[in-house]
Amino acid sequence: MNKDSKIFIAGARGMVGSAILRKLKALSFTNILIPSSKDLNILNQSDVESFFLENKPDLVVTGFDIGANFALTVAAAHMNIPVAHIQGGEVTGSIDESLRHAMSKFANYHLVANKDAKKRLKVGGHLIIMVPAHQKIYGNLDKAVGHFRRYERKFFKGSCRPMKRVILFDCIKLTIRT
Repeated sequence: MNKDSKIFIAGARGMVGSAILRKLKALSFTNILIPSSKDLNILNQSDVESFFLENKPDLVVTGFDIGANFALTVAAAHMNIPVAHIQGGEVTGSIDESLRHAMSKFANYHLVANKDAKKRLKVGGHLIIMVPAHQKIYGNLDKAVGHFRRYERKFFKGSCRPMKRVILFDCIKLTIRT
């Protein structure tokens, strides 16, 4: 990457993003895009696409595993802008983990925190699907966050093999936690 390449950093005012910004500046990168939330609403897909079309970044650095940064990652990937993803391969057991794994699948470059995370990101890695459990407790909160149902253990038993044909992933192991 050239020192004058346009690099967009999501979250450049946060702890990790600002550290990356400082490092890039220390390495003499001169064309770093760090729009404020007033200049770019990353929750608005149209705004993001317009910003990317106008500014033509050579790289989008994203991570931090929040929905807004997931949207940036997808937009960049769809516009053929390389993505560098921070914190891929980490395991937390929360909704962040689902976003993190999805962002890793779209990323061209992975900025990992440790060797275990690096191992988890090897080419042809695993798709991890996390779903809400226990249909009997489905209620208004589920509806408010966009769940259309909850799942029981029996739904997934035996479903590994058919899923492989439909979504083109290897189903290596099915683990059900309650």
